[in-house]
Order: sequence, then C-alpha cells, then structure tokens
Amino acid sequence: MRILLTAILLILSFQSWTKADDINDFEIEGMSIGDSLFEHFSKKEIKIALENKTYYKDKNIFEIFLDKKNSNFDFLQVALRTDDKSYIIEKIMLLKDFSDQIENCKKFKKNFINESLEFLDNAERIDGDKKAKADPSGKSYIYISTFYLPSGGVFNFSCTDYDKGIIKKRGWFDSFKVSIASKQMTEYLLSDRAF
Repeated sequence: MRILLTAILLILSFQSWTKADDINDFEIEGMSIGDSLFEHFSKKEIKIALENKTYYKDKNIFEIFLDKKNSNFDFLQVALRTDDKSYIIEKIMLLKDFSDQIENCKKFKKNFINESLEFLDNAERIDGDKKAKADPSGKSYIYISTFYLPSGGVFNFSCTDYDKGIIKKRGWFDSFKVSIASKQMTEYLLSDRAF
C-alpha cells in the first residue's frame, strides 16, 4: 500500500499512516520513486519542463521543475537519469520559499519532522549542519535531517541558507525542502560525481 505524502496531510494529521520500509511505498504529489514521469504528466508538460533542466556535475542525472498538483509548497522538482527515456523518477522534492527567513525555516522543519516521525520510526536518523555542496564558494549552508530506510531509500528534510552571491548568480532562494530518493540516487549524491 502506498502512503500518501503531501504537505497538507503532513501538516494537518497522520491518523491514517502506516509503517513502511521501502521508499517506493511513499508518495509525494501522488508520485513514487520508480514511477515513470509519463504516469503523472503529459508529454507536453514534460517537454516544457525539460527546456530548463539542471544537470549534476557528471551529467548522468538532471533535475526539472514541474507544476505541483495539490500542495502548500511552492515548487515540485524531480531527478531523472539522462539515458532513461522512460523517465523513471529517482528523486522527488517539494520546496517552500523561506527567503531571508532561515530561523523560521528551521522552526518549520522541526515541526514538519515531528509530525512525520510516526511513519519514519524504522529509519535511522542523522542530523547535520554543513556547507551546501551546490555552492562552490562555501558560503551557503544546509541544515538537514536525513532518515535512512532499511531498504536503502532516504527521506531528507532540510533548510538551505544560500549566500547572497549564489542567490544573485543562480536565482536560488532560501528554502525548506522535503525529498525522497532511491538508494541509487542517494549513493550518487554522496559520491563525487554529483557535485
């Protein structure tokens, strides 16, 4: 049984949650890791999103933004493999804008995690504050809580505080992010191939 992971349900209640160990059992915006993007978006929507894809360092994986369906978040982002024409989803992320509000973001993150703990009790939790790899200047920081599922998938809850220089250069913004990723995507992100 898939567990619906939407911002509205996470924020309002968890009465119907059950425990799951496999990352493919969870949904964000109705999508799960391992789904084809074609199951959720039209060819036209995907084509438009592909016009603004962002590659990781080795260009084997890219991310795109898509229109969200029913969420209190500002953006929906997915990661896909460059050589996969079926567009199997490797990572799903929802972002909420917290520009110049990093302390509010941290409070939001704490509350969001507290409301999510019931379905993550089988996961190993690691919290950390570190420099954001995506900013080569080393002036941006990420405040992250990672939950590793026994099957190898991962949940991340994070607040990113970007330096003004990268905000101006890339158009990025301080944000809260909730994401799920496959075991393979997690290994990729931890390698030197991604950043």
